[in-house]
Amino acid sequence: ANHHHKAVSEAAAPVASHGDDHFKSGFYLGANAGVAYHRNKLTNGLNDPGGFVVNNSFLRKSKNKFGAIGEILVGGRYKMERWLVGAEVSGNLDSNRASRTFDHRGASIVPIHVKVKKEYGIVPALVFGHQYNEKNALFMKLGLSINRYKLSAQERRTGVNVKFSGHKTKLGFAPTIGMEHSFSRHLSAVASLGAEFNGSVKKRFGPDGVFIDGNSDFVSIKNKTNSYTAKVGVLWKL
Repeated sequence: ANHHHKAVSEAAAPVASHGDDHFKSGFYLGANAGVAYHRNKLTNGLNDPGGFVVNNSFLRKSKNKFGAIGEILVGGRYKMERWLVGAEVSGNLDSNRASRTFDHRGASIVPIHVKVKKEYGIVPALVFGHQYNEKNALFMKLGLSINRYKLSAQERRTGVNVKFSGHKTKLGFAPTIGMEHSFSRHLSAVASLGAEFNGSVKKRFGPDGVFIDGNSDFVSIKNKTNSYTAKVGVLWKL
């Protein structure tokens, strides 16, 4: 009878789900790398009625390119049944550099070479996930991208080397969807598809240099960029 009672008690005792070892509340560190597709729309403005006799000339060109992206992140999440809710902050570097030469027509053709380079990005994000089996979960991130750009313009005529440059910070929206596969209670692999919608970053220079004959003279740069990414990486769950 004692053996029977012991067997019943063991059968009735709660058994810890092995899935709880793979996805649990806590903090994590991560690193991702992948490819990015950048869509850039550059606009260059030049106004110099007294010198080059160029009156409010605005020219537009596109520059689309593939590149690489790398990212590190730190975050935390809370597990409720099979749902995961958390927040994280990531920092990224990518190869987005858009450059074009614009030929403004005035008293002569004035070539202006424009370049916009993303120096780094920071993305705080809310993270929502759902564990659909023992070792796998789907997730969605809603992020605020904070990107730092360097904008420069240079006149390209023989014997002339006048260059303008400056920095600008731009906010945008950065959604991501992905999947996490857990190898153990500490290590996971992740794969994700993401986007960044940054709007337009712009800078106006002047009065300065040979471009200027009055306070109304200027050289301006504007770039509207959207980026799309595919990344893989690892998470180390603390």
